Amino acid sequence: MLEIFTALWDKVTSRLSDQNVEALQDSVKALNYELSMLRYKDSDDADIRLAYEYLKQRPFCAALFPYELVREMPSVDVHFDKKLKMCYVLHDGKPLYFPIAENAKLVSLLYLYALVDDDILGNGYRQRSPHAFQSERYHIEAGDVLIDAGGWVAKDMIDDSTDEVLNDVLNAIVEDAVEKVKDKVHKNSPENPADKEQRYVEKDIGSARGLLALDVIDRVSKVYLVEKSKRWWKPLHATFAPYKDKVEFVKGDLLEDKQDPKKKKKKATIRLADLLARCGQQRVFVMMDMEGQELEVLREAQEYLRTATNPITLAVCAYHRTTDYADLLQFFEAIGYQTETQPGYMYTDMNDGHGLHSLRRGVIRASNVI
Repeated sequence: MLEIFTALWDKVTSRLSDQNVEALQDSVKALNYELSMLRYKDSDDADIRLAYEYLKQRPFCAALFPYELVREMPSVDVHFDKKLKMCYVLHDGKPLYFPIAENAKLVSLLYLYALVDDDILGNGYRQRSPHAFQSERYHIEAGDVLIDAGGWVAKDMIDDSTDEVLNDVLNAIVEDAVEKVKDKVHKNSPENPADKEQRYVEKDIGSARGLLALDVIDRVSKVYLVEKSKRWWKPLHATFAPYKDKVEFVKGDLLEDKQDPKKKKKKATIRLADLLARCGQQRVFVMMDMEGQELEVLREAQEYLRTATNPITLAVCAYHRTTDYADLLQFFEAIGYQTETQPGYMYTDMNDGHGLHSLRRGVIRASNVI
């Protein structure tokens, strides 16, 4: 059925103007949203019912975290380092730098986003925090080695969000992008000058990269920061300059780029198994938010994870692809790891070929400690 719809869609859109195509796409997206939400109407899952009620009051929105705010968001002061020419915020008295020199508004919102919606520290600002990496059972303990492989890419986002924090973040991203990457921004048509110039905007902004590592830096024994985006290398080095003895920067990715073999210069890669091997018999906590590459990285390290004799805990994002949650549970069960699912669901229109938008689990934690 999906193939038939796709073929018909291609025939229809080939005969329409760009403006009509855009209007039709919006109509289809709205219909898709309504159809997607119907299947959750009578769910027996209390978390799904909470998310459904939230989304029902905010139709056709981009609420990644569909639960009410239950705590007031903190105020954020943004500072500017004249010597390094970078903005930073103070997290627990420690500077956290950003690769954005002029846009203090965006810096403050990105930091809030990580605290509130991304819930990277698990502070419980919402009824449910489906993207929290730590829990009472599985968390970073004193003396642990932390492997931080995460980030956030804002791509093709459109201002239809009513999510309190995300909407502000998207608008600030657009304001910054319009000024600095105009060649990647869809131009307003004269017929519709009120449209936001934010289609086809892509910015590797991170979710306050390094925040989790900075939060636990005083109690861990070692941090490996995996970062492939060059624009984050300078701020990360500035953030962790006082902790050079503890932090090792891994400039590259945990997965080889197999999509374009014709590229003359391949990106730097390092295997997860190699990083784990460096940790010896120490206790390790691995945070993975890799835009859908998590399972492939884990499969490459499967044998090492299965036979490791030191305590290893992994907090892995499970929402980027439709089948990620089930596939990750199956993977961890196969190698003998105990698992724990973070309560709550994330709403996403990342349909990756499966059509309907969906509510998906956010994070799975797994450990070989029985």
